[in-house]
Amino acid sequence: MDFHPSRAPVFQLAPFVQLNPRFGNVAEPSTKHWPDRDLYTHVRYADLAMASDTADDLWMPDRLYEKHVGDTIITPSALAIIDSVSTVKDSVTRQMLGERYTVYAVHLRVRDLYQRDRWFEARPLVIYSEGQVVAGKAAELPALRIKYGLATVERVPAAPAGHGTPSPTSEKEVLKIGLNVAESEFLVMQAIIFPGINILLDRMCADVLGNALGRGATGKERRPEKGATKDR
Repeated sequence: MDFHPSRAPVFQLAPFVQLNPRFGNVAEPSTKHWPDRDLYTHVRYADLAMASDTADDLWMPDRLYEKHVGDTIITPSALAIIDSVSTVKDSVTRQMLGERYTVYAVHLRVRDLYQRDRWFEARPLVIYSEGQVVAGKAAELPALRIKYGLATVERVPAAPAGHGTPSPTSEKEVLKIGLNVAESEFLVMQAIIFPGINILLDRMCADVLGNALGRGATGKERRPEKGATKDR
């Protein structure tokens, strides 16, 4: 747990979950101590289930959005604008894949939902062969912990402008884009500040020490001296 994520960390805490299939999982806390307070952190929720041996446990399940060029996709951490779709036709791609394959790329402009001046670009790809999707390559943005995957690119009839009026655009077909969006796995942590906790701990330690000294003194007083006789 780092304070001021855009700067150097002030301090770090590392609460974790100890896995124990026999007795159950245990949340192990992590605490930072100051003279006048303590900061206590622990994991309240974490999805520890393993879906399969090949599951990607770093990402949440994909969510499919069917959009068009110019549309916007808003997720909990980012705002993505579909800027354009292009066909990759460079000589290197053609030489590697051949004429049977068509490669589409969607150009996304992505903004941090909480910091309006942070913009990123993403360019996921999808490969078609004879009208069927055969492969794709997602685009990850580690700074936003989000991943965009191009699922489909299809030509569909252009929708009318409304009330049966033809669309003002001259194009009879438009591109419908299927975009998979996945965010990083997350967990829920709780942090509690205990003010004056050290005063209480010092008082408890003083009480324990005082009780120990008192019992030692009492035992010494009750111990008979050497050579003393017992009264009958």
